[in-house]
Amino acid sequence: MKKQWEPVSELAVQVRELEELTKASEVLDLPDLRKEYEKLETHWKTIETQIYLSEEFDGSNCYLTVSGGAGGTEAQDWAAMLLRMYLRY
Repeated sequence: MKKQWEPVSELAVQVRELEELTKASEVLDLPDLRKEYEKLETHWKTIETQIYLSEEFDGSNCYLTVSGGAGGTEAQDWAAMLLRMYLRY
């Protein structure tokens, strides 16, 4: 589990460093800061997928949305029945 959270901790440190750099910088060099931000964001997206689809969280609950959409009363009734079925399962 430590191995799983290690990349997140490293990313948090990098985010804090970027935040401090942004605050300390008198003359903001926006292209460099934006490039660094985008790099961290891309890295987070990779880590997020790995975390949620591995080990501890792989067998966890999920979010499920049941919607009748624009189908009218019958579609809403059907969505309510499905929701009730899933909640009881």
